[in-house]
Amino acid sequence: MQNPISILFCEDSQDDHLLMQLALKDLDLQVTDDVVSRTEDLLEALKENEYDLFIVDYNIPGYHVHDFLDIIHNHDPNASIIVVSGTISEDQVVETLKRGASDYVMKDNLKRLPNSVRNEYVNAKIRRRLDVASNRASRTNELLRVYLENVEDVIATLSQEGEIRYVSPSCRLMYGYSDAEFIEMGYFTTIHSDDLVTVQETFSKAKTQQIGTRTLQYRRQHKDGYYIWVETKVRVSIDPRSGQKELICTSKNITKIKNAESALQLSEKRFKLIVENSSDIFTMITPQGKMLYNSPSFYAILGYTEDAVINKNGFDFLHPQDREAAIQVLYEKLPANGYASDFHVFRFRAADGRWVYFESRASNQLDDPDVGAIVLNSRDITKRVETEMTAAYQERNIEQLSQATIGYLDLGIDDDLYSYIGEQLQSLIPNSIISVNSYNAESRLLVCESLRGTEVLNKTLAKYATQISEGSVFSPTDEALEWFKTGKLEEVEGGLHTLLFGAIPRRISEYVQDMLGIRAIYSIGLVWKESFYGNVIIIALDTTPYINTGVIQTFANVASVALQRKFAERNLVQSLREKEVMLKEIHHRVKNNLQIVSSLLELQAFQLSDPVVRLLFNESQTRVRSMAMVHEKIYQSDDLSNINYRDYIEQLMAYLFESYMPKNIKTEIDADDVMLNIDTAVPLGIIVNELITNSLKYAFPGGEKGTIYARLRKRGPKVELVVGDDGVGLPVSIQNGEKTTLGLELVNALIQQLDAEMEINTEEGTRFTILVDNA
Repeated sequence: MQNPISILFCEDSQDDHLLMQLALKDLDLQVTDDVVSRTEDLLEALKENEYDLFIVDYNIPGYHVHDFLDIIHNHDPNASIIVVSGTISEDQVVETLKRGASDYVMKDNLKRLPNSVRNEYVNAKIRRRLDVASNRASRTNELLRVYLENVEDVIATLSQEGEIRYVSPSCRLMYGYSDAEFIEMGYFTTIHSDDLVTVQETFSKAKTQQIGTRTLQYRRQHKDGYYIWVETKVRVSIDPRSGQKELICTSKNITKIKNAESALQLSEKRFKLIVENSSDIFTMITPQGKMLYNSPSFYAILGYTEDAVINKNGFDFLHPQDREAAIQVLYEKLPANGYASDFHVFRFRAADGRWVYFESRASNQLDDPDVGAIVLNSRDITKRVETEMTAAYQERNIEQLSQATIGYLDLGIDDDLYSYIGEQLQSLIPNSIISVNSYNAESRLLVCESLRGTEVLNKTLAKYATQISEGSVFSPTDEALEWFKTGKLEEVEGGLHTLLFGAIPRRISEYVQDMLGIRAIYSIGLVWKESFYGNVIIIALDTTPYINTGVIQTFANVASVALQRKFAERNLVQSLREKEVMLKEIHHRVKNNLQIVSSLLELQAFQLSDPVVRLLFNESQTRVRSMAMVHEKIYQSDDLSNINYRDYIEQLMAYLFESYMPKNIKTEIDADDVMLNIDTAVPLGIIVNELITNSLKYAFPGGEKGTIYARLRKRGPKVELVVGDDGVGLPVSIQNGEKTTLGLELVNALIQQLDAEMEINTEEGTRFTILVDNA
């Protein structure tokens, strides 16, 4: 339902208002109305309501119609106002129309009022619509003007003949020309000569199209002389009034983009050159390990074709021991998108089966739409790893060589030196077969003394392996002997067949060699100063590490010196043992001869009737016996140069007490284990014999009780010997030197012979303290 017409009456007569309401009943529109009679009321009504139409009485007492018209017009310049009046002149009508009135109706002709209201209502709607459209057009024109003045793109319109009809002000900003200058020059004047034909052809084709847009890129010269890159979109437009075509061209400066593209192309070209010529490997894989791309160095290093690896799982090419670590890097340790892992070392199988060491770094580029993969940067570090392994192996070899050299010094004469050589070589060269052979110059035979590493021989080869077991004997040729005696490490040409001097047929030797995976066989003679002690055989297998010729050569030289030392020591020991037997025999014979002398003295004493003379014979007998006991101790001892003097004193004192058979005398011996050489032991033994004999003869006259004692102590480089008793002491004449005995003279002479010191103490019996060098 259509909305009612809202009318405001400016009328002071209620009758006239009623007549106008009755007249409007003939109007086919619903009407709502208000009425005011004063301008004050009009202002209030306009504040509170909106009205579609105003009906104003020309004559309102106290007011002029212009007062009401001005208020309404100021409120709404497009308001519809109908002036009614009983009498109005033509000039008054014109004046009211100028003041904003839309129509006028005479009160005596109110039947015309409905038509006038209807017309003004329709005209008001039309005016409002036109006003809105005009405002919109004005705003659009303003926005278009602001856009064209501020947009960086250059907008131009061209006639079908190519004349410029309009160019935006941004022309100066982009080209350096004002719009007037650009129009005067023409559109194609500043285009680069290399691009001009293409641009003209594109514009010509665009004229033949009714719809669509063509885009082209070309160079245009700036007013300052340099060229810029321009991208222009050309669209055909048809003027609806004239029906003529015109070209609308929108151009933007793409110099930066072009420069960036050129830089990118140059960068891509450089990157391609780097990738294709770099020794590093660039690989793109999926998270599951499928290889999507490999740089040329991948194929150059590993020897694969592209078909052999692309879309294959890269984990299948890794060493079994490295696969788990590689999977952890990709699934557990790889950082978020755009970040790279640390470098890790993996072994990758080459086309020929060898293992190549790669140092790789993974970068997660899965979220990058231009990549969408994990990128691996790898480099071949096989030589570095092998160098490090070789250096470590050499360092270990040198350390083991030092330990082996020290070990030679710890070996005894009876130790198996050939077995020790084999053991140390097996440690130096693991995963190899080591044979150490001795040489018998008399029989001219090589004997296998040590064989190590034969655990690689399986049951199939066991019957052939017995040919080179420990104890096997080989007869080398003269040529082989001359070769061994050079003492140089050389590779054996002809393999096992040559090594075994033809003991195994060549066909079987080759079969065994293939089954064992023998890589090479080396031999070196154990030679020192023209003495040949044997040779070493090194059988290197496929799993045997690098053999350091210098280390093996040095080891063989040290082993040869050790063998020379061993045989020399063995000969020396044998000679010493023979001399030891001879010396023992001499000491035994000396002891026997002294024993014979002692027995002769004893027999002679039995023939004597004079007790004094018999006593002298007995004393001479004990002296001889003391010397014989020293020789007896020596040949009974393992040490032919020294005797345990404590044992000697105990045995000598027992012999003297047995000879004199005292009744009331005891013995006390307090001695350390002191070893004395024969040069000291014999004279010191005679001294002890004389001192104890004197005590037995003179210290305890009349059978008195007492003690004879002996003490033996080490005093640094000297030995202290104390012999004494608690008897009556020495006579005063002997102490004063007025009188002496043969025994004491003998003691003093021997003390001087030993360059010893002697002190006599007679406070409590008699005590002799002797200090002698133990050299």
